Amino acid sequence: MSGTVTAFAGEELFARGERMEVGVLLWRAARRRDEQTYLVFDDQTGRPADFDLSGTEEDVRARYQQPHRDSTSGAKGPGRPKLGVVGREVTLLPRHWEWLQNQRGTASAAIRRLVDEARRSGQTEHLAAQARQAADRFMAVMAGNRPGYEEASRALYSNDRARLHELTEDWPTDIRDHARHLAEPSFVEASQRERSSLKALLLGQFETAWALTDHHLQGLTTSECMWRPANKCLHISKDPEGGWRADWPETEDYTIGPPSIAWTTWHILFWWETVLCHLEDRPPPQRESILWPGAAETACQAIGDLYAQWLRFLNGASEQDLKLPLGESWPIKDASTAQIAVWLNVELTKNAAEIGMVRFLYAVGHKHQEPEP
Repeated sequence: MSGTVTAFAGEELFARGERMEVGVLLWRAARRRDEQTYLVFDDQTGRPADFDLSGTEEDVRARYQQPHRDSTSGAKGPGRPKLGVVGREVTLLPRHWEWLQNQRGTASAAIRRLVDEARRSGQTEHLAAQARQAADRFMAVMAGNRPGYEEASRALYSNDRARLHELTEDWPTDIRDHARHLAEPSFVEASQRERSSLKALLLGQFETAWALTDHHLQGLTTSECMWRPANKCLHISKDPEGGWRADWPETEDYTIGPPSIAWTTWHILFWWETVLCHLEDRPPPQRESILWPGAAETACQAIGDLYAQWLRFLNGASEQDLKLPLGESWPIKDASTAQIAVWLNVELTKNAAEIGMVRFLYAVGHKHQEPEP
């Protein structure tokens, strides 16, 4: 049993160190028969740690003494070590097999290289996740009933160091400091990732594009959506069943006219759902099956749902996932996930600008033009 632990006597720090050191201090405290309640936490996991304090002080020392490692034990003789390769079945999609066939060496060797690279690149993320979980477990036990705990936990998982420090400022000093101490490795890793990772760059661009989109969707009305910015424009119309269907131009020539906000919000719903389906290996929808929701509030909610889905997808993708070619990708053929994400950031920014421009025109010009009923 190894690793350091931290012991609290009520709200105050009692001891921190190796298990044997803390165990001896707890044994001595128990012999004093004081009325204090002691809680001990594993520094690596944040979970409460149990101690067996039975017997003498020497018994406790022996129980939690770190085993001595002999550097000569287990020494191997000369010769090539066994690789320990294990054969198992792997199921891949056709595009994955096609990509593997174009790599150097065998398919098995290419897969091993991918796994090794993923393990190396994912190690720091694993340590950061471990630090977040440890801090959250500790806070749940020692501060779960304190003001600001729920928000502090959200700040922890959002990598918001400043917000976490603000929310924990009024907690008992030792509890506050230990929670921050456990959480710090996750913030360090997040800072390094922000400076260097492809995912962080794509997420940063996306959040900028979304901020513009969200700004122009705030307070959007159905009247604004249904307003035609020109006599000839891309718009929506009701079908016999009462569904709102969008125009589909055969060309992208300027003569098709500008899009209405209803058309642009429909367009966002169409391309975003289609992109997600392709990336998640789901059957993409037929364009004709996607209808405009019928009201600005409903359309904005649907776009917000797609924003959340895309954010979950990007956060769940590894650096290696982002770089792999997709084969049957849309709207860019044979693109990587990262290339699709770049296209999405640009397309969302363009659509947001189109919505904003029509809202400006509506604000100054709708009185001179009858809106569509």
